[in-house]
Amino acid sequence: MRISIEPSGSQFFVRFKGNNGEIIANTERYTTKASAQNAIRVIQSEAASAPVTDNS
Repeated sequence: MRISIEPSGSQFFVRFKGNNGEIIANTERYTTKASAQNAIRVIQSEAASAPVTDNS
């Protein structure tokens, strides 16, 4: 998986791509690059223990 910070006008968002290069998810837009970097840190630290909910 690859995680990148992408520009969007004057804002930033985080993009998650699979090893095959396909986009898995994009985050909301952040007003500062530091906020986008913080989002990455939070996701990396919390994702492994996050419960999975099947709403199908």
